Amino acid sequence: MMEMLNLGAAWISILLGMLSGAGHGLFFHRTDWVDGYSSWHRRLARLGSSG
Repeated sequence: MMEMLNLGAAWISILLGMLSGAGHGLFFHRTDWVDGYSSWHRRLARLGSSG
């Protein structure tokens, strides 16, 4: 029972991570996204998405 719960939580986490990455990717090209190109928040998002 616990194995299935852990497996389900793992897959849900993976899917949520993919959705959040897709959300960033869809809006990243806009210059006004997250307060403009040179904003601190956008820089952190770029840093987090660089792999």
